[in-house]
Amino acid sequence: MHLKEILKYRAVPLEGVYLCLTRKCALSCEHCSTYSHPLANESPRSKELVQFVESFNESIAPKILFLTGGEPLMLPKLVSKLTDIAHFAGSRVVCITGLFFASIENGSKLLNEIKNIDHLMISIDIFHEKQIGRNAIFKMLHKIRKLGIDISISTVGFGKDDLYLKDLIKYVRTEFEDQVPLFVNSINPVGRAKSFYSDIQSGPIALSSNESEIEGCKMMAWPVVAFDGTIVTCCNESVIDEDRPDHLILGHIRDTNWEAVRKKVTEDVILKAIRSVGPKYISRRFAPERACNGYCNTCKSLDTIQGIRQNITPWIQTPGMKILDDYISSYYYDKIIFNISPFSELISIGLDVNTIHKNDNLKEE
Repeated sequence: MHLKEILKYRAVPLEGVYLCLTRKCALSCEHCSTYSHPLANESPRSKELVQFVESFNESIAPKILFLTGGEPLMLPKLVSKLTDIAHFAGSRVVCITGLFFASIENGSKLLNEIKNIDHLMISIDIFHEKQIGRNAIFKMLHKIRKLGIDISISTVGFGKDDLYLKDLIKYVRTEFEDQVPLFVNSINPVGRAKSFYSDIQSGPIALSSNESEIEGCKMMAWPVVAFDGTIVTCCNESVIDEDRPDHLILGHIRDTNWEAVRKKVTEDVILKAIRSVGPKYISRRFAPERACNGYCNTCKSLDTIQGIRQNITPWIQTPGMKILDDYISSYYYDKIIFNISPFSELISIGLDVNTIHKNDNLKEE
């Protein structure tokens, strides 16, 4: 499964779901968005994770199950089990890893547990390389590729002129002869990386006063199972970890299955409105006296607007809004988001277009 096959669905509602398997990680990176470290012990119950993924088979399964952390491969047997269950339901499995085992003796033994994963995404950046050398990482990547597992490099930096990024990209393209794609993103003021930015840089962004401005939220496409098992509709780390307003909570894996998640995402009027027109427009339309306090903060405060659900319901059910909601799902198909634009072409390295079309046809069948 090529990287672009994953990213083309990234902004399409319910085509994927994130599972945070554990906050624990063998590494402790300075920029970690989830505050992960070797002594962290927060994770959903394995039994409940299995139960949730098993429920894929009772509904329209997501195309992609994305396993993340922390370091999901700290739980290799669970990863293997979830992969098998997801495959039975027709989903494909992506796992992101810091590849901690590349630097330990007999680390290759772990590969047997992940041989059925459809895509392994490897995080490499200037902070990871302080703990695991590039040569050790690439040596392990060659072993993984020999197993037939598709891989990609996920990296972050400080913008398009970052010298580290340019060096890594050149190194990867040479080492793997333009067969391993890269996804390049910016380091944002989230988690430990907040310390890299001033309060002004990391604070709320002022919004336009243009009432007609419409900007639907792309962060709400794939639900997230957080570290405590709560299912949220937004992949923003602040929602996953810190501030969870009721309207962004979809349930908990102990008593919520995938069908219930799908139902709420597709039917809840507030979620549909945020996805279609965005929190800025909603706030200005239904609470014009309020001052917007940043895109995400405005979203989090929507359920404090008096009568918001009752007022949104007839509006979101109009024919025009129904058309817009359907349009959003089709519009974002194959739209690549969140990466640094000068490096966008790197996601297509090693791409076999015929293979992608073949996989799509198999999925439809």
